[in-house]
Amino acid sequence: MQSSKIFNCFVSSKRSLRIHPVPIFCAEKRLALLWSAKSGCTFACKWMFDQMGLLEEANSYSNWIHDYRENIYYKSDRFKEGMNLFLKNSESFNVVKIVTNPFKRAAMSYVHANVHGYEDKKISKYLKREVSSKKRFSFREFSQYINNININKCNIHHKVQTSKAERTGLVKSIHVIDLQESMLKIPELEKSLDLKNVDLEKIRKSPHHREKRKTPEFMGDSKMNDLYKRHQPILPEYIQFYDQEIKEMISHAYKEDFDRYNYSVNELNF
Repeated sequence: MQSSKIFNCFVSSKRSLRIHPVPIFCAEKRLALLWSAKSGCTFACKWMFDQMGLLEEANSYSNWIHDYRENIYYKSDRFKEGMNLFLKNSESFNVVKIVTNPFKRAAMSYVHANVHGYEDKKISKYLKREVSSKKRFSFREFSQYINNININKCNIHHKVQTSKAERTGLVKSIHVIDLQESMLKIPELEKSLDLKNVDLEKIRKSPHHREKRKTPEFMGDSKMNDLYKRHQPILPEYIQFYDQEIKEMISHAYKEDFDRYNYSVNELNF
């Protein structure tokens, strides 16, 4: 009976690690990376693969790091070995997670969903109107939609940053680094854990980064057709998408992330 219980616990833990986004493990360094889409994920994955000595191979495979992660790394024996070792003794691993302010991430998720259209059908159904390449949706509408879906089981670009592995206690200890402080905090972490000193300036650039420009204009009710074109790299600052109502919607939707990663819901004042 006891062995059956242990086996079931192992299977359950393994399943929680297989939930997208799947962590990256380095058995040799007893290092694990938990990551979230729209939270510096490209930067984080490049850093981890550089620590593992795989970044050059990854860059040779594709200029998009996630192609290598999905098509090569997750299918490798190295991934299986790392995950199984983690499951046997997670406390022996240093777990790193780079996170982003939920207010900022929600705005970035909105832009991403609008540009790529992957959620159009579901948002159209929720809004009860056509959503197409010519008929977009505002951040207020996106925030309403987010509050009416299960954000633990949705597209990873607007899924909560908190993972099931964290929520269930599979991860006992974690080094959480805010993306805004990563250029300072990661070198400190590397030194304290005796890790490779990665050239962060070299890996921080991403093809989907856009220049931001702050103006007094409120953008929360503007449709993306008016805000952004694929070949126009200027976007508003994230605070321009918010008013009190939208702030409250995002605070409610991502309450778990605000609480777990110690972000203040009172950051925005209107």
